[in-house]
Amino acid sequence: MLRAKEAQKGWAREEFVQSCTTALEELRKAPPESAAEQRGEVLDLLAEAETSWLGEPDKGLERYEEALAVARQASAAAQAKALKGLYLAHLRHGSLDAACERAQEA
Repeated sequence: MLRAKEAQKGWAREEFVQSCTTALEELRKAPPESAAEQRGEVLDLLAEAETSWLGEPDKGLERYEEALAVARQASAAAQAKALKGLYLAHLRHGSLDAACERAQEA
């Protein structure tokens, strides 16, 4: 996950995506209850990138939905972070109604 954050700072697209993918693969091997928080964080990083500088907003929205599902297993704070990401992604995507729904859910 550290490599993913470093790649994000340097705007290294391919390295960032590969680092996130590798981190997710490793975290999927761990028991869900022990890795849920970290999986949610990696999914959130990837979703944020996809909806902004990677230019893949639909894919990013799907990733945020996945992050939210994982966050619901982790903690209220993780769930709030995922909902915030979904809210902002919907705003960027021009979906005000969907953004309002996520804001109310938080």
